[in-house]
Amino acid sequence: MLGADGAPAKPRNLIIVSIDTLRADRLGCYGNERPTSPAIDAIAAEGVVFDDASAPSPWTKPSHASLLTGLYPSRNGAVAMDSKMHSDVVHLASHLAGRGFQTLAVVNSMLLNQNGLERGFQQLKYVPFVQGDRKSSPVTAPAIEMLRKRDRDKPVFALVHYMDVHSDYLSLPKYEKIFVRPYDGFADGTTQQLYRFAAGQFDLDKQDAAHLLDLYDAGVRQIDDQLARLFGFLGNDGLLDDSLLVVLSDHGEEFLEHGSVLHGHTQFQEIVRVPLIFRGPGVPAGKRVSAPVSLIDVMPTSLTQLGQPVPDGLDGVSVGGLWRQPAAAEWTSRLLYFEADVVFPPPGPGVVPVGPYRAVRDDRFKLHLDIDTGNVGLFDLSKDPGETVNVIANHPDAGKRLWVELKRFLGDGG
Repeated sequence: MLGADGAPAKPRNLIIVSIDTLRADRLGCYGNERPTSPAIDAIAAEGVVFDDASAPSPWTKPSHASLLTGLYPSRNGAVAMDSKMHSDVVHLASHLAGRGFQTLAVVNSMLLNQNGLERGFQQLKYVPFVQGDRKSSPVTAPAIEMLRKRDRDKPVFALVHYMDVHSDYLSLPKYEKIFVRPYDGFADGTTQQLYRFAAGQFDLDKQDAAHLLDLYDAGVRQIDDQLARLFGFLGNDGLLDDSLLVVLSDHGEEFLEHGSVLHGHTQFQEIVRVPLIFRGPGVPAGKRVSAPVSLIDVMPTSLTQLGQPVPDGLDGVSVGGLWRQPAAAEWTSRLLYFEADVVFPPPGPGVVPVGPYRAVRDDRFKLHLDIDTGNVGLFDLSKDPGETVNVIANHPDAGKRLWVELKRFLGDGG
């Protein structure tokens, strides 16, 4: 899309939609054959899909902090449950508010309503997330209302955050009827039960995991219908075609791929691979990018597309060039880092928690480090995207190179 002067068109507004705990591979535009995501798929067809996007952390607070600052968690400060974002870190909302934007947010987690993540939003509505509630999301209506009442003389930056896909895996019966197949086990998708499994109180098998995924897929379709309402409003209001729309998730979810459930403690692909879709003026339709990118790239990419200055010293980079030309050598050699500081499962009688973990990857290999034990694993993502075979003995040079880089990263505050 070009402007009147022949230059690439620039969006006036920025709208980021974050669907908490949404795995990329459960969306149709990322290969799921089940009808989980028609609304998201339609947006993807009109924009750019990043096939290999990663979250820098496997849980909500640090991942969103990185999204909103362009910095890894250890650099923005929001690493652990009791930590806060550093006061001198540039927040995307503050940055745009200082340049005349109206900054709005509707968030479904208290983790985004404190610890510095709320900084810079001139209006922020926190909608509590209620586990065990099957009802459709309470986020869409207030988000539409806030956007409808915006100051139309100003450009807007809006963050809309949903928790619906997060456990408990419960949705309305009409969605479960579509996705949940006959099952005679006891797995119910509740967070309480999943924690009990993680604590070793009982076993789950592949049949149970398949049922949990069915419940999860039903929830994905339920939130997709909510997004259809939101996207419909954006289109009718004129915002859709005047905005850079970014649809993403902060992390995925594990369904026994590596023997556990939920998220927060490991850095395997089912946890850190996330959807990342850009749509709007200056963004080509129907484009896919295979180069590895990270949520830390969203802030600099969005600012660049808006024609706004990008703060110095960010870990992220603008990835807009990747949808204009194939990845150059510097992209394939770029390193992405991962930080997890949730000890899981929560300590208790007879429970041996795992974590914290760190990881680093390039376009092919990914190195995992268990901070407590010092154990290291290397996986060849090009041949083993499920990270099932530790190949560190077969690729010692790659392992050594990534280990040196990870130690350097940790020395810088990891």
